[in-house]
Amino acid sequence: SVLCQCAQPIALRFHCSGRSDQLGHFNVNIGLLNADGLSVYRWTSERHKLSNAVFQEFVHVIQHYPKDAYTMQLVLEGKDSSFWSGYYGAKFSDISLRFVKHSEVASLKEHNGWLGGKVTMGPGAGVL
Repeated sequence: SVLCQCAQPIALRFHCSGRSDQLGHFNVNIGLLNADGLSVYRWTSERHKLSNAVFQEFVHVIQHYPKDAYTMQLVLEGKDSSFWSGYYGAKFSDISLRFVKHSEVASLKEHNGWLGGKVTMGPGAGVL
């Protein structure tokens, strides 16, 4: 497994925008699973509001994850503020995951689009 052999922080970076005619919002869920497929780490972002159609960059760094983490699940969710049927919510672009040096973490956390959220670790951390 690349995750447990490396143990370096993992940076999630993406761009997101709302619609031009109404407010929208999005949230992000990250899960790390062990080799048996059991959740050992879960992170859920705060809900973020999007007020216009301009793409903004967002960043989150996963650190201090369990050594038995084997695979990752990433779920991006978005919705407009109305009741439209179909998909008219947030738009995501340029999604990337990469290992980063520990020395890079502080500068990533100073990013304007830093995603705050909640971490749950250990067996039964929850399923995405």
